[in-house]
Amino acid sequence: MSCNLKPHLEKFLKTVRKYNLINPGDRILVAFSGGPDSVFLLRMLFESRSILKLSLAAAHLHHGIRKVEADRDLEFSKDFAENLGIPFFSAREDVALYAEENKLSVEEAARIVRYRFLEETLDRWGGNKIATAHTLSDSVETVLFNLFRGAGPSGLAGIPPSRGVIIRPIITFTREEIFDFLDQCGIPYVMDSTNQSLDYARNYIRHVIVPAIRKRFPGFESSIAATSEIFRVEKEFFEKRYEYIREKSFKLSLGEDLIVLDTGSLKNYHRAELYWFFKLFLNLDFFHTEEAVNLISKGQGRLSMEGGELIKSYGDLAIIRGQLKRIGTFRFSPPCEVEFRYPNFRIVSQITGDAEEIEAPFVFYWHETGEFEVGPRRPGDRVESVGFKKLKEMFIERKIPSWRRDLWPVIRRGGKILWVPLVYKHRFKHSRKYVKLEVVKVDEERGWIFDI
Repeated sequence: MSCNLKPHLEKFLKTVRKYNLINPGDRILVAFSGGPDSVFLLRMLFESRSILKLSLAAAHLHHGIRKVEADRDLEFSKDFAENLGIPFFSAREDVALYAEENKLSVEEAARIVRYRFLEETLDRWGGNKIATAHTLSDSVETVLFNLFRGAGPSGLAGIPPSRGVIIRPIITFTREEIFDFLDQCGIPYVMDSTNQSLDYARNYIRHVIVPAIRKRFPGFESSIAATSEIFRVEKEFFEKRYEYIREKSFKLSLGEDLIVLDTGSLKNYHRAELYWFFKLFLNLDFFHTEEAVNLISKGQGRLSMEGGELIKSYGDLAIIRGQLKRIGTFRFSPPCEVEFRYPNFRIVSQITGDAEEIEAPFVFYWHETGEFEVGPRRPGDRVESVGFKKLKEMFIERKIPSWRRDLWPVIRRGGKILWVPLVYKHRFKHSRKYVKLEVVKVDEERGWIFDI
């Protein structure tokens, strides 16, 4: 059977131009396993190098798995690249050990190690793009995998033609097209025996589910590709929209582990926009994305997520990574300062003969010197207010969001609550000498918990 390169090369060039994957002068490092897909990719790039005005190199990572078979793959890949006359790079990694040390699956560990190797090799060679051999069949399998695990519209976009320096020039080719071409042209390749194991979810989809679907719906891969293209364009739109929504709804940040959004602003956006917003912002699965969107319309509520939680309280949507912190407790005697860098405030205390700023919200006067205490609220705290009143009730009356309350300073003397900024001030007596307490920002560029 004759080897007809032309139709495959034309389709390859059409894909490259449609998605603007390659520019004249590009130096492209091919992720080369020696398998049929990467052999096809390298051959297409090699055949089009003069047309596209590109430079080529190949990189192969030995994963330390499959032993003799992996050694064979390395030798095959090296010989293949040398026969084409292009630079070849290789390395060996113990992926199984990396997976164990980092508590990862072998698949995830292999992906991390492989891309790290490719990026380091790209820098060493002086290249600007990495070409991977993802195919239309891979993208279809990814869509099905994401559909089964409930990934939402983002997962249905499939594998994109490019991502950063990564390009996927054979993303429009099916695996069957590739096998047919290589076999017709007598181009050798190696096969990874682990690709046949049904223990892996993707292999089960590839060898069991896809053939069953194809038997009933022969052209289904093209249909899924068209649908994925729509979702991909939609994703690109919402990625741009995401930045706008985040900017408009941003309220304050106390660092990467605590960001607060304004729920009043978020309610102005369509539910579809919020789905994409939370997916892109927090990388939540479909279930938690839906729960996050529902949380916006609730009066109060919490949602646990991987590595943190969302807290809706009054106008705040607090996004907390890790555990919600509390301020510590400190005793001090004026004049001095007590600083809380995390909530971004400090208590400045001094001795003065005047009490001129008694109405200022962040200033408090007391008529006795001595030792004071600043710290978080305590269970059962009460303040003097026409009798006694629970501090919790005063926080609620002033609509102080629940997440802020453990970061809110409570000033005490002798166990009695004297001052809770913006919430409560104890009456003081007139005197010739006062202790002046003031709450000020530590870093003027950052937010603080008093931004209500």
